[in-house]
Amino acid sequence: MKKTALLIGLGLLNLSYGLDEYLSIEKGKTEVDVGYWFTSITGGYDADGEKQDATGSPVINQLPLQVKYGIMSGLDVELFMLGVSSNKDGGDKGGFDQPQLAVKYTDAGLGLGGYLNVILPFATGNLDQPEPALGLGLGVVYQNRFGDFRMTGTAGYQLNFENSDKLKEGNILSIYAKPEAMWTEYIGTYLGLQYAMSGEAAFDGTSIKKSDSNLLTILPGVNAQLLKWLAYEVNAPITVMGKNSLASWGIGGSVYITFPMEN
Repeated sequence: MKKTALLIGLGLLNLSYGLDEYLSIEKGKTEVDVGYWFTSITGGYDADGEKQDATGSPVINQLPLQVKYGIMSGLDVELFMLGVSSNKDGGDKGGFDQPQLAVKYTDAGLGLGGYLNVILPFATGNLDQPEPALGLGLGVVYQNRFGDFRMTGTAGYQLNFENSDKLKEGNILSIYAKPEAMWTEYIGTYLGLQYAMSGEAAFDGTSIKKSDSNLLTILPGVNAQLLKWLAYEVNAPITVMGKNSLASWGIGGSVYITFPMEN
């Protein structure tokens, strides 16, 4: 297998860490989600979908933070931020990626809703090169339980606009389905499947260039509701195929804390 040097671009990989797939929280409540994610970049898929191994051991550490507040029944506002740090083989990236601010409305009875998400045009550290541009996301979320089975999912489309240098990232279409077996009222295991496609971050064997790209990722994981106000989730995303995109595996999780802390 050919080995190549990689210029790491977060691109489609960050879809696993953005606005989540869950329904809105209750009116007057605040939810804080904190986590840690380890990602190992194993190579890249070229224009023919062939995987090429990376030179060295590129690693990305990510610290996601999301805060939600319930404005009214079915409607909340959400803020998402992502801290990023990569090793030398991963391009020595470091800082906070572009913040995301969203409003989400869902109907708990139907288990269905939609969101509007704004990706703000700034970042810190060396994640601001090239200069970030404004993004706008539109999508739907779904969650329903059928006996011992629960289905959760989301589909969205992200529009990326030009930055001040007239550079434009490709728009992104993403679909995430998460069928889950519920072993008790509070614990479930799932096998998520995420597909994303865009015109961003093509891998040509030596660098990242503009071209159509796509990526298919599986995400086996576990959900656990420990208390009414405390839950956690752990999963291990693994890319299985793609085109003009990075290949990776990772592991990590998040803790969800809801205020006020009710028994």
